[in-house]
Amino acid sequence: MKQTRSQRERQGLEIAALVKLTTNGMLWRVPSQATDRLYTVNPTQGTCSCTDHGTRKVKCKHLYAVEFTILREAEALGPPASESFDYAAWKADQDRKQAEANTPF
Repeated sequence: MKQTRSQRERQGLEIAALVKLTTNGMLWRVPSQATDRLYTVNPTQGTCSCTDHGTRKVKCKHLYAVEFTILREAEALGPPASESFDYAAWKADQDRKQAEANTPF
């Protein structure tokens, strides 16, 4: 049976494809599609500062956008990510690799 993406997933995929998302450690900044607001997303905790997430307590398009971005970047950097992608472990591994790259020989 073919699975279809929800409206929020489709919008998250669109955001991830069209916008450069920024991160500062474990938090990500995701722009609104309708206004000039920026939302704070924590993919590890599964939270977003947008009204949709706060009111409905569901995964919003901003969380999906961050997940799609993380998966895309992980696939570009190494073996394909699995369905149960561990962001915290991936981020720690990337930080370790960056530190090793900056260590003089």
